[in-house]
Amino acid sequence: MASLAEILLEKVKETVNLQSSNRPLYEASFETAGEFVAATIGGKLEFVPVSLLLTTHDLYLTNFEIEEVFGVPEQHPQLDDRLIAFYKENNLKRDIQNMTDPVLYYVKPRPSIDKDTEDDFFDTEGLIDLAGYAGKSYSAKDQALVAIGQRFAELVMSKTNQWAEKLTLDGFQIETERYWQVAGYFKTFTWAKIFKKDTRDKRIFFSVGIDLKQGSLVFKLDCLRSGSHKLSNLEIRKFDYMLQDKQCIHHIPFNYILRLNWRSLCSMTEQFVQDMHDDYIQVNRYVWSGVVDHKIYRNKLFPVKLYYHSPEGFSSSNSIDKVDLNDVYDLIIELEQFMLNHSGKDDLAAMVERVEGSWHQVNTFEFDGTRKQIVVVATCGGTRTAFSLNAQTVEALATNDHAYLYHIVEYDPERKTGKLIIRKGDPVFYAKLEPTAFTATV
Repeated sequence: MASLAEILLEKVKETVNLQSSNRPLYEASFETAGEFVAATIGGKLEFVPVSLLLTTHDLYLTNFEIEEVFGVPEQHPQLDDRLIAFYKENNLKRDIQNMTDPVLYYVKPRPSIDKDTEDDFFDTEGLIDLAGYAGKSYSAKDQALVAIGQRFAELVMSKTNQWAEKLTLDGFQIETERYWQVAGYFKTFTWAKIFKKDTRDKRIFFSVGIDLKQGSLVFKLDCLRSGSHKLSNLEIRKFDYMLQDKQCIHHIPFNYILRLNWRSLCSMTEQFVQDMHDDYIQVNRYVWSGVVDHKIYRNKLFPVKLYYHSPEGFSSSNSIDKVDLNDVYDLIIELEQFMLNHSGKDDLAAMVERVEGSWHQVNTFEFDGTRKQIVVVATCGGTRTAFSLNAQTVEALATNDHAYLYHIVEYDPERKTGKLIIRKGDPVFYAKLEPTAFTATV
């Protein structure tokens, strides 16, 4: 079995290779890095920003490995000079010589410490054996399967609940796993749900469990996707859309378990809940109430309810000129493609496009394949900010059942985010139309 130091070294080597395979990501990570892993690879001293290492590998397992292998980072004046030279040699951008905060290095592995074994921790061999039964039929008349079921209860269901109950999470409560088989089949995974006491219906939650099919322990932020009480397809899409750029699920392979104990496993899980806490609050508000603080996101439009009203403080003056519509078109196309892909319509998603030469138009599709036209208007102000529509567009919206007005409000040009109100039908029913231009023939 590879040691944690060997596993970490392989990750460092993979990250160093980003110099050639993903140079923009590699360079960007050095612009603000304050902690580095320093290692000699291929006879050359390499500096790898810890932030880059954590971005390109599983955050919690890699954090655990760094802590176990190195302990805490340290200052190293001699390495400061080498780091300055490294920046120059590799054409990396940053005034490294005038940094005010000291740079910290993980450089010297500490002696390995034999972990105390815990008799009540996960039985790796037992889980691997049981994985072969996941998803297979169960019969109480078969005594061999009854014995397997008892092992499922002890090694899978009970351990899942033990994991959840050992967590220290203020303000959360737990719904333990109750079943190791469903409808006459051994379960393929277990989960103990973790949620705020005031979370409605417990259908958006953190969970911990064992994924026998994947061969891993799992902790994640998820929603109820199946069963009679599941979220609607629209609510699931809203959940996935808001969190699509977040790493909401983490797997710990069975062959990794021997390196862990309850302390390290619970520490990872608690840190994950802490890191994802704000997203958990935001996604609950968005799915259940259609409310979102879009200012904390980047490169994303959030559809909100038609009854949405601009908050106090937003100008009602015309601010359409501040919006770069090219950025908005890209965001609309990404949103439409996500919705179609999420519904299994990959072929339609590939054909979503902006109509060149047309007035603020994107062509896309309904979920049934019907062509759909989108007219886009965007303002930095609230819902009462005036915007322009030409006569042709007004007519199209009034007469075409598959024409929509995508009205983006509170657009933030710096973060490229905004709230999206989707309107349909004749504009006279939701807007006051005033002529602002005339054609004069002399």
